[in-house]
Order: sequence, then structure tokens, then C-alpha cells
Amino acid sequence: MKFKKMSNRGLVSFSIHPPSAQKLSRSFCTKRGVLILNNLLESYTDPAIIGVRNADTELLVTLENWLRREIEFVLLNDYDLKKGIEIAFDNKNPLSDSVSLHLPDAPAQEDADDPVSILNYMLLHALKLNASDIHIECYDGDVDVRLRIDGILHQVFSQVSPQNISGVISRLKILCELDIAERQYPQDGRFRMSWTKGDTTSTLDFRVNTCPTLHGENAVIRLLGSQDGMMAFDQLGMDTIEEKALLSMLKNPEGMFFVAGPTGSGKTTTLYAALNLLNDGTKKIITAEDPIEYELDGITQSQVNINLSFARLARSFLRMDPDVMLIGEVRDPETAEAIVRAASTGHLALSTIHATDAFSTLIRLQSLGIDKNTIANIMLGALSQRLLRRICPHCKVETTPTKRQQELLGSLMPSKIFKGKGCQYCHDSGYKGRIGVYEVFMIDHHVQDMLSEEVSLSKIRRYAHKLGFHSLLHDAIDKVKREITSIDEVFRVLPLRYIMEICSGLDTTSDQGTPSSL
Repeated sequence: MKFKKMSNRGLVSFSIHPPSAQKLSRSFCTKRGVLILNNLLESYTDPAIIGVRNADTELLVTLENWLRREIEFVLLNDYDLKKGIEIAFDNKNPLSDSVSLHLPDAPAQEDADDPVSILNYMLLHALKLNASDIHIECYDGDVDVRLRIDGILHQVFSQVSPQNISGVISRLKILCELDIAERQYPQDGRFRMSWTKGDTTSTLDFRVNTCPTLHGENAVIRLLGSQDGMMAFDQLGMDTIEEKALLSMLKNPEGMFFVAGPTGSGKTTTLYAALNLLNDGTKKIITAEDPIEYELDGITQSQVNINLSFARLARSFLRMDPDVMLIGEVRDPETAEAIVRAASTGHLALSTIHATDAFSTLIRLQSLGIDKNTIANIMLGALSQRLLRRICPHCKVETTPTKRQQELLGSLMPSKIFKGKGCQYCHDSGYKGRIGVYEVFMIDHHVQDMLSEEVSLSKIRRYAHKLGFHSLLHDAIDKVKREITSIDEVFRVLPLRYIMEICSGLDTTSDQGTPSSL
């Protein structure tokens, strides 16, 4: 493919139009040695004049496909490129890699195939609906856009089509400083935007994952609401007993504590709330995260990458004189060993782990190579959680349980239950927002003895229930009784096997010894 080369001209021959230049991020322009030199908003058919350091054909092809215009290029030296980039970006935003997001209610008709306008509208729509994720999915002859709202995916109208999807994905890659020419392998990145709503401007972070599929590249965009997404500890929705138990564990100067649950159950939110509580200025707090979802003042945060694993970061943290360490996830023996070493050398170590409930963390740690005696000596306890949707207060009505629900819950079934019938305030879903349900398991001296004696997990569970352990199911039913959530949500989110196990009744008559307080 041939591109028209303009005669040698310096930067002074062009009048840079910042909104047009900003179709590419500053970091991309600096890294690839490229800059848009003309106004692309006056006409949607005129060629794009691109200043380049080198006439890289692959780069020019990519820009032509993405901008959907003919390309004319001019060679610029490093001085002119640097000066042009300063003109285009320095007055844009104090965050050099941030893109300003001033969006209309819908893309203008003439912008129907403009990747920037399409993506901007998509982001605005997701923000208006308080979505947590945007899913862009390619199929044979079609592209779907779905928003995850309160944990549920909803398909929405979008201007994305098979004809412009490559441009939209390329726009995402440019914002994230990813390789726009790489379409055969998954890529991960993130970008930041400032969003203006009325007289208020908010800074938002977005995490992007792209993945090649049979019919094209798919993308998932996670919306991270900066500090606005942070929750205080007392806003998590725990009852008094659970909150008191968790606080008592966090006050320990050493030991390890885990938050268990599946992806999307709010584990990171709980740990961030705990870190904010611990962050009183007297402790050195270090985190290893993948990804860093929120920036926390006064806390040293490190991003895991392909060359820097959780385990490697955890080992290096021990030489930085920390008081508290957060390891984003324990998912392999190496990381498990590292967090055990941290907890056994005078540090408070926090992490997440994939386990069905709080008790199952004991089995999960053993499967990662940690012996029972070590767990008994240094583990403080575990919290398991899920997120249930809140009933919309505008359309809440009383309802009746199904026969199956009544049979399974038995005496646990509340006398009155409610649901949302759907209205304009909840977009006809019947739900608005989410709330956490929790169970907290603390390891006391009796549990330590039981672990050392290799007592079965079922006996440890019966012991805890004998002392009044408050399970996920009991917490969920309490919130049903308080008309916060519905029985349907309980059965949608909690595993059926778990519900049946709790409801079958636990025999506590065979436990030996005198229980101590959990």
C-alpha cells in the first residue's frame, strides 16, 4: 500500500488542532513518534496529515484503518515532534495521559462510524447506568455490547458493528498504550479519563482486557470509580457480631487473614476498607495487586506483571520493614509459602483466596502445600462473602416463595418476603444496587488443637455452629427479613449445595471438649 508523502515541511507549516491530535494519546504519540497535524473535525473525508519520525508502513496502515481516512505523512525531526506534542497536549489536562470525556446524550449521525465518538458514548452510557463492566463481543456478522449492572449482564443498543469494531478496539488499545497491530494474543491495559457532568469533573480509571476469538477481537472494560468507589468499613453491611470479629483479627500485629469468594463478590472492596481502617499513619502498609483498582494515599502499592509475580513481590516486601502486607490473591504454592513466611515473621498478612466458604479456606491452603500445624499456628481466620442485589424501593411488593424454596429453607423461610416488580428507576429489573452477605470464622485455641489433631473439617464446622456461627445463608436470610433483598437472589447467588448443607441441620452432639469463645 502506498501513502502520499508531503514535501519536506517543518512544524511551523501546520496549525495543530488539539482535539484532533488527541484522538491519539500523548504516550502513544511520544512512544511511536507520530502526531496528527490537521483538523479532522471540519471534514470527515479529508486526508489525515500525520507527522512521523519514520515512514513505518505498518503504523501508517494501522492509522489509516483506525481513522478511516487516507493518510498523508510528513517527516518531522525529534525536536519538531516533541514541540508539537507539547502544543497538542500540555493545555489539555493536568494528568498527561488522561483524556477528557465531555459527552453528548448520543453520537451525532455524522459520527456513526467514528471510533472515538462510539467509544465515548458507550462509556457515558455505562456510567449513567452505574455499570461495572462493558462487554464487547464479536459474532458471525454481528457485534453485541452488554453492560454488567449489579452483577447481571444486560444487552444494550450500540453503534458498534462488524464494520467499525476494529476501529473501536484500536481506539481502546491506543488509550491503554497497547500494540494496535497485535490481534493474535490477549492484551491487558488501563487508561484514565476525566468525566464532566454539569459543573463537576470526576477522574475515572478503566481496565481493559482484549482477547482474540473466532470472529474477531473481544474486549471487556472494567469501570473503576477512583476514590468514589471506595467504601468505609462501616458501609460494608456487616452485622455487629461479624464486624466485631473482623476488627479483632485486624488488630493483631501478626498472622494471616483471608477473604474468600468467587470473582466479583466484592473481596477487593472489603480488603481496601480494611486497609483504610489500618492506615492511621503509624504503620508501613505494602500491597501487591493485579490490578491496582484504587490508589490509596499513604500506602505503597505494586502492580503484578508477567515478570513480577505475587510470590516475588511478597519476598521482596519482607526486606522493606512492613507492618501490614496485602497480597492480592493466593493461587499457587509459591505465593502461599510467601504469605506464610510473612505471617510467621511478625507481619499482618492479608489476602484473597478462592474457596466456597470461610471454612473451605483451610482445605484450600492445605491443597497449596501448607500443613495443618502451620495453619493452626499463624492463621487468624477467614471471611467469606457474596453480593446480593437490593430490592428496588420504588417497586417493592410482597410475594410468595416457590414450593422448592420452601422445602429447602424450611424453618429458615421468613414469614414475609418481597421482590421488585420492575419500574423506570431500576430499568425494569426489580433491583437497584447491591449489598454484601458475610460469614466470619475465627480460629481460637480449640480450633488450633483440632487442626493439629487432624480433626475433620465437618467437625470444625459443627463446633463453630454450636457456638452460634453466623453463616452466609443466615446473613442472607436476615437481609431478606429486613426487606433488603429477595429469596430469589439468595438462591441465585449462594451455591445450592451450600444451602442444602446448612439447611439439613448440623449435628453438634458429637463434639468433644468444652468450646471456647470464637
